[in-house]
Amino acid sequence: MKHLVETRTQDIEGFIEWLWPSSDTEAWRGPQMEWLSTHRDAYLAVANGRQSVIQAGGNCGMYPRLFSKYLKLFIRLNQTP
Repeated sequence: MKHLVETRTQDIEGFIEWLWPSSDTEAWRGPQMEWLSTHRDAYLAVANGRQSVIQAGGNCGMYPRLFSKYLKLFIRLNQTP
């Protein structure tokens, strides 16, 4: 039986181990590259010193985990199929 989740070891902002859907590629590569190249700085500039953020959709928890370095509270809302 194929494993649905795997541990990916890649350092993104000091977080090294990530539990991720085994079959996924695009939700892994795209958001991490966007975070490192532009999104982190843009989102934190908009936060303007605030300590919380709400996100709709979670992309397997990548952004909430990354934001945890900078914010005290992160609320993620996901739809139920």
